[in-house]
Order: sequence, then C-alpha cells, then structure tokens
Amino acid sequence: MIHSATATRTLRVTHSLLQSVAVGAGGFVRVCAGSIVQVPKDICIPVPTHVIPSQLVIAGAQLIADRLLSLTSRGSTLIINEADLIVQTAIRTKASTKNIQVVCVTSSTTKSQINQCVYLDPSSPVHVVQSLVGNCSVFVHFSRGAASDTVRDLIVANLSSSCLEISEEMLVSHKVDTLSSLGDLASVLEESFSDDTLDLPSVEVLDLADVTSHKAIGETLAVVDWANSQSALAMVQSIDSQPIFRSDRSYLFVGMAGELGQSLAGWMIAHGARFIVLTSRRPTVNARFVDDMSTRYEAVVKTLPLEITSPESLQSVLASMAAALPPIAGVINGAMVLDDELFANMSFEQFSRVTKPKVLGTQLLDEAFHKTDLEFFIVASSISSVIGWSGQSNYSAANEFMTSLVNKRRKRGVAGSTMNIPAVLGVGYAAHSETFDFDYFQSLGYINISEHDLQVLFAETILTGRPGQADDSPSQVVMGIDHVPKDLQVTDAHRRDVKFSIFVLNKDTDSEVQAHEAAVRVRVQLQSVKTADEAYSVTRDAFIGYLKRILRRAVDEIIEDSMTLVEQGVDSLVAVDIRAWFLKELEADVPTLKVMSGGSISELVKTGLAKMSSLEDSVPSEPVMPSENNAQLPRIIPREEGSRPTPETHTRSSSPQTGSSLFTPAQDSLSTLSDEGTAQTPPPSGDYFPTIPVASKIPEWKGPEADVEIVNA
Repeated sequence: MIHSATATRTLRVTHSLLQSVAVGAGGFVRVCAGSIVQVPKDICIPVPTHVIPSQLVIAGAQLIADRLLSLTSRGSTLIINEADLIVQTAIRTKASTKNIQVVCVTSSTTKSQINQCVYLDPSSPVHVVQSLVGNCSVFVHFSRGAASDTVRDLIVANLSSSCLEISEEMLVSHKVDTLSSLGDLASVLEESFSDDTLDLPSVEVLDLADVTSHKAIGETLAVVDWANSQSALAMVQSIDSQPIFRSDRSYLFVGMAGELGQSLAGWMIAHGARFIVLTSRRPTVNARFVDDMSTRYEAVVKTLPLEITSPESLQSVLASMAAALPPIAGVINGAMVLDDELFANMSFEQFSRVTKPKVLGTQLLDEAFHKTDLEFFIVASSISSVIGWSGQSNYSAANEFMTSLVNKRRKRGVAGSTMNIPAVLGVGYAAHSETFDFDYFQSLGYINISEHDLQVLFAETILTGRPGQADDSPSQVVMGIDHVPKDLQVTDAHRRDVKFSIFVLNKDTDSEVQAHEAAVRVRVQLQSVKTADEAYSVTRDAFIGYLKRILRRAVDEIIEDSMTLVEQGVDSLVAVDIRAWFLKELEADVPTLKVMSGGSISELVKTGLAKMSSLEDSVPSEPVMPSENNAQLPRIIPREEGSRPTPETHTRSSSPQTGSSLFTPAQDSLSTLSDEGTAQTPPPSGDYFPTIPVASKIPEWKGPEADVEIVNA
C-alpha cells in the first residue's frame, strides 16, 4: 500500500507474484497485473493487454537485483548461494554495468551444470571454501533445503568480518509494506517490463485456491492466477502473530513501572521493540526482568522517575531519552489515582487528586508530542468509565477527558486511542487487592481477563489508533463486557444503558442461551427428582452444557462422560470457573486440583452430588451413575421460594457504592496501575516482579515527597 494524494487508476488484478519483493530501503511491494482496483496513478505503467506470467517474474527478479546491488559497492565481489536462474541472470546483467563480480554457488550438481554455478559440496574442506570467498564483500543466501543451509554455514564461517551477510528474508517476503514515498518505483517497474535482455523463463502459475500450501520464503518466484478461482482459503492470524514494533525506536510508559508495565514491556520486546522506558513517581522494577530482557533479546529497559503533572519533570525525562536512546515512537499514559466517594459528598481535593494525573498529564504529553509521528499514543482508561460505577465519578471524568483529547488528536491526523481495561487476573492492582471481588464483578455480566488478553487488548488499541484514521472511526477499545441471558438478574449497565442492549440475549433466538437457562434451573430440577439416576442425568447434562459454552463447543457436539477435563482443553483458569459452577449450582466444593489432576465429567458430577445432603434413593450401577457399591446419595433439601444459599455468599447492591469492596482497597497503595505484587510476563517468562528499586539515570524531580495514595472513602 502507498499513501498518496495523487490521482488514481482502476485495476482488476488478474495475476500477481507469490512473493513480495524489496524495493530500496522503503519496504516490500507485490507486483500485480490487471484491472478494476484503485491505485495511485504514479505507480501504474501501461502494459500489453495480456500480461504473460513470466513478465511478472522478470519484473520481480529485476527488483531483487536492484535492491541487492544497491548494497554492493562497485568493483567488489558478490557471492550468491542457491538463487533462482532468473534472479541470477538479472543480477549478472545489472552487475556487469557496475563492475561487480558475481559468483553463484550451489550444492546441486544439476544446477551447477545448467545455471553456470560453482558447485560446493556440503562436506567441502575449509581450504576450498576459503579460496572461493577470499575477496567476498557481500554474501546472500537463498534457502533451498538442508544441503543449501549447510553450505551457507560453511561459507559464513570463512567470511571476513567486513563482509555483509544478506538473508533471503531481506529480499522477498509475504508482507506488503505501506510506503511513505513513491520514489522511482514506477520507473523501476517500467524498466523491468520493457527489459528484453532476459529470456522469458518457464514459470510456475498457482491457482489462488492453492496459495495457502506455498510459502514466500524458500521457494522460487511464482505467479498467482487470481482469475481462475472463485474463492480461496485465508489463514486467520492473531494480531500479534508478527513483529509489531520497531527495533530502532523507543517507547515510553508513563505511570506504568510495575506489573502491568513490565508485562506489556516484555510482550513488546518479544514482538520487536528494543528500547523501553518505564516511569512513575517512584519506579520499582525487578532487576532480573531488566537483565533477562537484555540477555534474551538484547533489549534496553530503563526506569526513570516522572511526576507527570510537572512540565519540568516531563521535559527532563524526554531530554534524558533523547540523549541516550532512539527517537520515541509510542507513548502510553497509565497513571491512576483512586479516591472513591459519591459525587454529592466529594470534596474538590478528592476530585483534583484523581483527575490531575490523567487530565494534566495527558495534556502535557499531547503538547510534547503534538506533531510527532508516533506509532501509538494510548491513554489507559477503565471499563468502569464505559459502564459507570457509583462512587467513581472523579475517576470516570478523568478517563472521559483523556478520550476526548484522543479524539482531538485523531482529527489532527496523529496517533491516538483509548484502552479500557477490565479486571485483570493474576497481575496488577486488582489481582493483589485483598478486597477486590472478581466473582462479584463477573456476576454483574463482565469478564475478568487474563494477562495475555490484556496484551491483545493493547495490540488492538495500537491498531485502532494508527495515524490517518477516519474522523468517525472509533477511538476506544473495550474488553470485558459479557453477553447475558435476558432473564438473568443483571440490573447494571446491561439494563439501564441502551448501548449495551446488544449484549442481552433473547430467550427464544439462541439455542445456546436456552442451554444456559437450563443450567440456571439445575437446582430447581434437582428438587423434583426422585431417583439417583435422574439426579445424575440432570447434573451431568447441565454441567456438559456449561462446558460447551466456556470451551466454545458446538451445542450438538457429543462429549463423553469418561473423558478427563484436561483432555477437553480445560486449563487452570477454567478449572476455577468449574469450581465456582459447582459452588453455585450444588453448593458443593469440588477442588480445582481434582479438575486438573485428570478428573472426568462423571467423577466430578459424582463428587458434587456426594457432597450434598442425603438422597433417599439408591445410586444406580455404572455406567449410568458413576458410583461404586450403589451407596445412598445425599438428599437435596428444597428451600423456601426466594431464599438464597448462605455458605460463602455476600449481599451486595447491584452497583458498587462508596466503600464497597469492589473498588475501594482496605489499605493505601501506590498510585500507578501496577506498582506492587508478583506476576509473570508471557512470552518472556520468569518470576520477575517482587519489586526491587532500580536506580535512575537522572535526578529525581523535586515535587511532592510521596505518591498520591489511593484513599479509603
């Protein structure tokens, strides 16, 4: 793709190269031919009505040759290992005009005879290899199997330290880059198509439907015929399946030097970033995390003190980064202060304490990066600002201000987006708060997410906030709002706010919802059963229906009672949900250890029923009821209508009020999103986060002596 304001032409693609090829230092492009597609006029050239597929291959080979020779100085020697014949020919032709000697090497005796290549056996002695590569200044390798890779290793081991090594990935790719400048692309294409010095080669032409069985790397240049296939399979990849970040840029985290900051930093480093700066008022980062990122990825993780409400402190940090690190390409403001109180009872001091780091801090960051070409400018908000919580009007107001400022940035054509974070399991403030109630949060119709989910949310927010988005495109990314059945007693945002009505599922439109409602009625059904067979059948069917929902299985899929839950794909997080299901439906505590240690569906149902009060009827024989010796089952004692189970339950209002245990901590803690606790950073694993202060490189800003704390209302 190419950003351009020039006039366009309409083309319909009939053929394209299988591979994208490198064009100068700008990136990779895919050479196509056809009509009915709008592309900038400047990169279109007239060609014959019927383009021969081999012409596309010649054009691709010419582009590869241009890129390779641009890296080779005049009068030097270029060694190429296992290049295709058409690529060899294009390189030799162009190299002759620059006084560059080209030596083509192969481990195939057949190719050496046909392609005029030097044959090099994988077991060749060292002196033979040295005589070949003695004057080599550039070496390029095209991978064509184990033998070619062995020859590559032989050559590389004997190259001089000044020799430039180029891999196939630098010349061909499966991706297509967005070019900031057209440059001489059109003239290069025109020259490639008009060049008649190369003989038309025999070319492999692939149907579009067969493309998924081929790779861009490790195969000869081929052509894809887009006209013969009506449809094709597309491989869906996750948003973080490829490198996302640049290794020659820096990324700044504001107010995120703790667990969440380190988790996202480790994930960014695993996806291409190499320079991360974590800041907060008093940053504490585990030295082992910093060392591991340096050892594993050669990445630099710096920690600096920053009072985000102070222009002087921010400028000091930016100056330190400019002096020692590459230019900044991404910024995230994760500063957070909580001081819960009903708005009617809230003091101005309480309101200002919460809003200042987000409002003033984001303003200062926007001023500092007003016109900077950033990959992302993210503000970390909360799901509570999307759905609304009583007692957090100050916090929500601050988050909404940041979102408004983000929208203003987007109208200027620069990066900006909002990441609304729900409750995160295992990492961050909520995970280590003694009073944060994840179960209650989920009972309201919201989803508690994992650390990996948070990383995906971050990636989606980056993509949403790329520069050049349409003015009416959404600036916020929200994760954590669940679908709920219509008759579930959820009286929060799902009911009072029309924008959430799509998440309320109707009873008569979805078979999965009907299965869910059947599961909700388990206790009622058990009160009317008369035999152990019926009790087992009701509980088993309800439990299997629940498993299908949480494991995303088809409603009509058959799940055997004897299969262990681990075989069904249950992990430790799902095991916790299964335990909660038994507690809710049967008031039976089925340990998660039993789930993870190979317990089958029948065994878990048996355990759950065995922990209930006594049933009068005997247990049926196996396999109908998985119990030995036909022992008596516990009886289920009906409750009065409207009564609720008493063990391990809590009475709460439908919306958290001031002082509730959902958002008000029992003790003071730091003001950043993630300055406490222990966690792990996948994919860079390791127990990094028992926090250890890391010395900063710049003097600490002389502002308030202590962090603003989270205050109990």
